[in-house]
Amino acid sequence: MIDFTSLSFTLIIVLASIPKNTILPIELLRPMAAIASCTLLIKVFDWLRLFEKTAFYILLVEETMRDVSSFLILLLTALMMFGVPMIMLNLNRVDQNSIVDDPFGFWVLNMLLNQYLLALGEFNYDNFANQPQSYLCYIFFVMATFITQIAMLNMLIAIMGDTFERVIENRDVNATKTKLELMSDLVSTLQQTTEEEETKYFMFIAQPDDD
Repeated sequence: MIDFTSLSFTLIIVLASIPKNTILPIELLRPMAAIASCTLLIKVFDWLRLFEKTAFYILLVEETMRDVSSFLILLLTALMMFGVPMIMLNLNRVDQNSIVDDPFGFWVLNMLLNQYLLALGEFNYDNFANQPQSYLCYIFFVMATFITQIAMLNMLIAIMGDTFERVIENRDVNATKTKLELMSDLVSTLQQTTEEEETKYFMFIAQPDDD
C-alpha cells in the first residue's frame, strides 16, 4: 500500500504538472505531494533494514510499537475520561471564555486534541478563573495532569524500556532476522529456481521452547 500510494501520487503529480497550466489545482497537488513524500521516506525507513547498524533499531521500533499498542487503548480512555467532562463544562461558556478550543468544529476531535496537548504539557487554563464551575475545571485539570501526564506517560516509557532490554539481549540475531525479513519480501524479484534446485537451499532456526 505504501508503494502504491507513493508511486500513484507521484505519477499523478508529474502528469498533471506537464502542461503549462496544471490539470489539477495547485492547492490539490500540494497535499498529494506531501503524502507522496511522506510515503517515500517511510519506504526509505524500511530499506534501512538492509544495513547492519540500522537493522536492529528498525526491529526495536517495530517491537516497541507492537508492545505499546494495547496500552494506547488505556491512554485513549484516559484522555476521554477528562476530555468529556471538560466538553460538558465548556457548554456553559461563551466563545471568548471557552476552556476547549474549537479548531476542527467537531467536539470529539477538539476534546482529544485538548487532552493530548495537556498530556504533553500544553496548559490552557487562562479562562478557568472567574467563570462558571471554575473550581470544577481546576479539579479536572489537576487530575488530568497527574493521571495522563505523569502516570500514563511514565508507564509508556517503562514499557518501551522493557522492550529495549528484551530486544537488545539478542542484538546480532535480531538484526540478522530483520534483514532476512526484508529479503523474503523481495524474493519474488529474484530469478526463480527449479523444484530440484530449491531442495538444495534451506535454513534451520532454533529457538527455546517457552513451555
